[in-house]
Amino acid sequence: MKKPAKLFYLMRLLELGAKDEPVAASTSFLSNMFEVSQQSASRILTALQDMGYLGKEKSGGTLSIRLTTKAIQELENFRRDLESAFQSPGTFDFEGEVFTGFGEGSYYMSKRPYRRQFYKFLGFDPYPGTLNLKLRDRSHRRKNIRLRSLKGIHIYGFDDEERSYGGLDTFGATIQDNIEGAIIMPFRSAYGHDTSELIAPLYLRRELDLEDGDTLRYKVHLLGARPRILQRSSL
Repeated sequence: MKKPAKLFYLMRLLELGAKDEPVAASTSFLSNMFEVSQQSASRILTALQDMGYLGKEKSGGTLSIRLTTKAIQELENFRRDLESAFQSPGTFDFEGEVFTGFGEGSYYMSKRPYRRQFYKFLGFDPYPGTLNLKLRDRSHRRKNIRLRSLKGIHIYGFDDEERSYGGLDTFGATIQDNIEGAIIMPFRSAYGHDTSELIAPLYLRRELDLEDGDTLRYKVHLLGARPRILQRSSL
């Protein structure tokens, strides 16, 4: 079952009051609620039950159904995503906790082939380093997973005398409401979906007086909005 259809059926069952206690509903009634045939309504209920979203019992010819905790969590997640989309269309809002990474960011960001591409596509020459953020909030981790599935601005890998360097995707980002930078997502990374790496033309730790454990807000521009150029490149 595809996600849009699943959310539609879960919302209809929520409307019936199946959140807090079992409700009795015939397949004839549910077929009208779901806008499908009775046979399809029965298949939908079975599918939702198999996926762990629905509990159902039949007693004396009466079917009682109730949404599971998993279903309620799915609907709560959807509600938060919908509210965020209305509040900040075209962006994903994040908040992360600063931490010290493995120290590889400064090495990679100092490579001229990367820097040239960042300047070409994002409009700035990044400071040689990344700011690492741990996403503590579950909804932010989910958005980070979704972000990684989208097609961002592609930065190509390259070879030099030493080794090969992998490609990555990037999206423009606004950091703490007033600094234009970007989020980078290397194809080969030691970090998981609970981590973000930010770049900017400024040394963010010094500019924002950040230490490990501090929280930082940033917005990722989904359509790859080009940040204004904050400095001229010497490349």
